[in-house]
Amino acid sequence: MQIETSYQLSEIYRRTAKLDSAMYYINITEHLTLKYSIEKKVEKFFLLKCAILNEMGLYGLALKNLKVISKKSLLENNLQLTNKIRLLKAFSYIGLEKHKQARDVLSSYLNSLHANEKKVYAYNCIGSTYALENNFDDAILFYTKGLKLAQQRGSVFEQARAYLNIGSAYLDSKKLYKGLKYFLLSKKIMADYKGEVFDINAYIYLNLGLTYSGLKKYNKAEYNLLKSLSIIQNNEDKIIVHKELAKLYTKKEQLEKAVSFYNILTRRLDSVQKDKSKELANIIDNQLELLNEEYKNKQLLTENKLIKSLNLRKNNLIVSLVFLVIFSSICLLISYKYIQGKKIIYILKEKERKELEKKLSLREDELDATTLAITERVNKLKNVIINIENNSFSQAKSEIQNLISSLSAINSITDRIESKFPEFATSLRNVHPELSPSELRYCLLTRLNMNLKETANILNVSPNTVKVTRSKLKKKMNVPSSISLKGYLEFF
Repeated sequence: MQIETSYQLSEIYRRTAKLDSAMYYINITEHLTLKYSIEKKVEKFFLLKCAILNEMGLYGLALKNLKVISKKSLLENNLQLTNKIRLLKAFSYIGLEKHKQARDVLSSYLNSLHANEKKVYAYNCIGSTYALENNFDDAILFYTKGLKLAQQRGSVFEQARAYLNIGSAYLDSKKLYKGLKYFLLSKKIMADYKGEVFDINAYIYLNLGLTYSGLKKYNKAEYNLLKSLSIIQNNEDKIIVHKELAKLYTKKEQLEKAVSFYNILTRRLDSVQKDKSKELANIIDNQLELLNEEYKNKQLLTENKLIKSLNLRKNNLIVSLVFLVIFSSICLLISYKYIQGKKIIYILKEKERKELEKKLSLREDELDATTLAITERVNKLKNVIINIENNSFSQAKSEIQNLISSLSAINSITDRIESKFPEFATSLRNVHPELSPSELRYCLLTRLNMNLKETANILNVSPNTVKVTRSKLKKKMNVPSSISLKGYLEFF
C-alpha cells in the first residue's frame, strides 16, 4: 500500500512539473521495493524514474537506469516493456544530442509488432532530430508521416501537434508563409477540440506571434504573443515569450514597453535560476535523507544477522568478525560519501563567492578609473585659469581646445556610470519622473557614496553647489528630515 501511494504521488508531482518532489517519492518507492524484495511492478517504477530524470535534463543518468531494466526485458522477452524503454532511450539520446542513436532506437520501435500506440510520437521524435540538425526537408517528411497516421486514427490532438511541428520546421527554415499556413490549421483544428489541450494552444499562439513578427505584421504578432503568455505554464517558455515581446516592442519603437518586458525577463531569468538551485538542493537533501535511512536499515539488518550468527555459532569467532568487517565497511563507505558530498557543495559555494567578489572588484576598478579621468580634466581646466591669470594666452588657448575636444567624454563617462546601474536609474525615474537628467546624476553619485568634493570634481562644480543641490533634491523628492538623501536612495 505504501509503495503504491508513493508511486501515485510521484506520478501526480510529475504531471504538475514539480520534479524534485516527483523524484523524492519515486526514490522512496524504489527503496521500499528493494527493502521488501517486491518483484511485481518493478519495471513500472523504473520507467517512471527514467521519465522524471529525462524531464529534469539528467539524460545520462536516465540511460544508466534504462540499461538495468533493459536486461530484465530481454531475459523475459517482454516486447511491450522493450518498446517503452526504446521511447525513453530515444528521448535521452535527443537530450544528449546523439541524434543518430535516437533515430536508430526509434526505427527499431517502429519496426516492432507493438508499436501502434506511440507511432505518431515516434515519427515526431525522428522529425525533431532532423530539425535539430537543420535538415528541415527530412524533418517535414517524418512530421507528415505522423500527420497522415493521426488523420487515419481521427486523433484531433495528434493532428494539431503534427501541424504545429510542420509549421515550426518551415518557420525555422525561414519559409514564413508556409509555416503560417500550418499554424493556422493547427489553431483551427484545436478550436473544436474538447479534450485536454496541455500547452499546445500556448505554442500555437507563440509560433503565430514569431511568424507574424518575421512578416512584419507587428499588431498580429503582439496579439498572439500576449495570448500565448496568458496561457503558457512552463517558466522557461515564458522567458522566450517575454524576450520576443521585448524585441517586438523595440521594433515598434514602443521603448517603454520594451524596457518593461526586458526588466520582467531579467527578473524571470533570476527566478528560474533560483528555482533550479532550489530544486537541485531539494534533490540533494532527499538523496541524503534516503541514504541515511538506507544506512539505518543496513545497520539494523547487519545487527540482526550478527545476533543470529552469534546464537547459532557461539564458538565461531570468524563469522562474527566477518559481519563486523562488513558493518564497518558499510559505515565507512556511507560516511565517506556523505563527507564527499558536503565537500563538493562547499567547493561550489566557494567558487560562486570568489566569482562574485571578482565581478565586484572589476566594477570598483572601472569606477575608480572613471573618477580619475574626470579629476584629470578638472585639473586641466584649473591650469587654463592659472594661465589666463598669468597672461599666458597661447598656452591657455591650447589647453581650452584640448578640453573642448574631450568635453563630450565627461557626459560619456557619467552615462557609462548610469549604464552600470540601470535598475537604480529606472526605479528612481518611475517614482520621481520630475527629476531632470542632471538631478538623476547627482542622485547616482550620492548613491555611490561619493563625498561633496568627489562629486564636485566629477560634475565640475563647487562643493557648496553640490551641498545646495542635494538639499534641494531632498525637498523636491519629499524625503523626511529624519532620513538622509543617501539613506533614502539606498531603497532603490
